[in-house]
Amino acid sequence: MAVTIAGDARQDRTQPLPSFRSGVDVIQIDATVLDGAGRPVRGMRAANFTLFEDGKPQPIVAFSAVDVPDRVASPVAWMRDVAPDVVSNSVNERRLFVIVMDDAMLPVDAAMASRAKAIGRLLVERLGPSDLTAVLFTSNNSHAQDFTNDRSRLLAAIDGFRPGFRGADMPPPADPDPGNRMLPGRNTDEVAYRASLRTLRKAAEYLADVPQSRKAIVYVGVGVPMDTFNPRSEFDKTLRDDAKDLFRRAERANVNISAIDPAGLGGLDAYFETHKDARPDTRLHRDFLLSLADNTGGRAVVDTNAYADGIAQLVRENGSYYLLGYAPKDPADRRLRSIEVKTNVAGVAVRARRNYATDKPGPVNDKAPPLARAVAGLLPQADIAMVTSVAPFAVPGKPEVALAIITDVRQPAPKERVTEDLELMARAFTPDGDSRGVQRQNARVVLRPGDNDAEFDVLTRLDLKPGRYSVRMAAHSTASGKSGSVYTDVVIPDFARDEVSLSGVVLNAAPGRAAAPRDALAALMPIVPTTLRVFDVHDQVTSFLRVYQGGRRPLVTATLTVRIVDAGDKEVFHSTESIGAERFGVGRGADALRELPLGDCAPGPHLLTFEVRLGNSGASARRDVRFTVR
Repeated sequence: MAVTIAGDARQDRTQPLPSFRSGVDVIQIDATVLDGAGRPVRGMRAANFTLFEDGKPQPIVAFSAVDVPDRVASPVAWMRDVAPDVVSNSVNERRLFVIVMDDAMLPVDAAMASRAKAIGRLLVERLGPSDLTAVLFTSNNSHAQDFTNDRSRLLAAIDGFRPGFRGADMPPPADPDPGNRMLPGRNTDEVAYRASLRTLRKAAEYLADVPQSRKAIVYVGVGVPMDTFNPRSEFDKTLRDDAKDLFRRAERANVNISAIDPAGLGGLDAYFETHKDARPDTRLHRDFLLSLADNTGGRAVVDTNAYADGIAQLVRENGSYYLLGYAPKDPADRRLRSIEVKTNVAGVAVRARRNYATDKPGPVNDKAPPLARAVAGLLPQADIAMVTSVAPFAVPGKPEVALAIITDVRQPAPKERVTEDLELMARAFTPDGDSRGVQRQNARVVLRPGDNDAEFDVLTRLDLKPGRYSVRMAAHSTASGKSGSVYTDVVIPDFARDEVSLSGVVLNAAPGRAAAPRDALAALMPIVPTTLRVFDVHDQVTSFLRVYQGGRRPLVTATLTVRIVDAGDKEVFHSTESIGAERFGVGRGADALRELPLGDCAPGPHLLTFEVRLGNSGASARRDVRFTVR
């Protein structure tokens, strides 16, 4: 295989990426079946179910059983806590969860805030390694986290939860929703009510474009005091309409919403005993939580301090279920239709959504470039297999940081020799979705017949300011018309200011795979990096990273410790070296190049750790890389 790549880099000036919707041919219903003890019932078949639309039975034209095993807790902390530094776009049977932390409605109460964070942490702890989870807030989304299975990023987002917007002695913020029907004279509480409903609605919309995954929203909050049946004011009617719209959107997206009340045993009554001048009808809060779950097929965990049991149950229910599909007689019918799923198995209960309605299909922008479509989706495309890894490095004399992007592209081996033209693009987005950089490349790849797929690494560089980014890499084959993409998150340090910091870790392997352009990252590192993280014991693997001392303080000696531990947390390698001040050159950086002793490693997963410490201040920084020896 031969690879030739050319490219250019420039700031992205394009308009926001389009979203894409499609029509519905088969309506999909998720059904969870529970026994009398609340345990999922497995082994059922299509013949065990009857599906009704508006009271009339419908033929089941599609059926499958899904059983996601419970997460097996590892006694070794790093096996649980350290996420791989390479990310792929492989599609497994995975679930999507959106955790909505209601910082707008939750009062300023330390105990309640602590319970809300504990609930979020318990949720993350229960999720499996292939589950993708996002964390959203109803008021301040500066700590929000897009979909990831990186446990540390999810926990960091949850730890950023700060409640108390509702009832605050401040003017309401500008409403970001141009369609807001808030009445004149609105107060801060009213803004909070609508913020909670609007965020849940946006989360349901967010999931609508993912057709085949199990999708769930977990709302962590005290709910909205909304009187659905007896609205007493125009604003109550507005809230009721907002809630109905939320339920409709959840039904269309096939999303179940569970609600967990962090107010605990007794609900909000105990809190408002000390705030009698502002006490609402707390019954309405609880009714909202129950209605949220009941109307969407979720579970409500209220009036209890035993959150762990409820969380375990809702995760379990979302892991064992049946997909039932039926073809509507009139797909153009947009009205709300009632759905009921029954079973002929005695002694069990079926949980499924109760209504369904279809949106009018939106226009599909076929004129959008394939690479733009590949990075526009909620989840990456997998028609072309891709793996990516990113590593930031300081650029001496510049405020921007160079982000090295290494992306493995896999193509099926052809039956005869062919030349493949690939278009590639890397884009970086801020947490707010603003584009901050783009790199486009063209690759001409000669594929030769063989038993194995053809793989090669594309080396890309983006210069970005310090901060958090979502990096999306896309590839499009002009020959097959297929596209692929892979997403990853990165936090770029402020190397120039941090007292001590580490670049990303890159690895080189021999024998390795083809990479191009081979010199694309030569200004940043002395090796050609790879995304390989599985090695034979006789492979020659070299690691590289750079140690930085920021600021204007005099350079001092740094101590760099390198460790390798196995899956049992047994140390198989340890070294410590002093990096004298004289080794810190241009940009106040010092190189650390090391060959990994794979001969000391038994087959299985391992953790490679670099930790640097300054002796005079105790300041430290750390990087981890997971790899496997076979």
